[in-house]
Amino acid sequence: MNQTIDLNAELREWLGQRLSETLGDNPKNIHKLYFDIRETNADIFRIIYDYQVLRQWPSVDANTATVLGVERSTIWRRIVKKIT
Repeated sequence: MNQTIDLNAELREWLGQRLSETLGDNPKNIHKLYFDIRETNADIFRIIYDYQVLRQWPSVDANTATVLGVERSTIWRRIVKKIT
């Protein structure tokens, strides 16, 4: 079966659940959260890229660009260039 997995939908669902668990109905609980979106963005690039590298898959930068919906040059600037 050829099925596309929507990781965005899964992330939204997971994050919504975690917010409900952490915040509940108490607005003071907002101070219990830390979520640096820039760090998360970098982590997502790195996790998808490294997963493939560890398995020695071909075309890692192109595959990562496809999954993330960005240009291949973005992967090069964000990850490959920083490694070398």
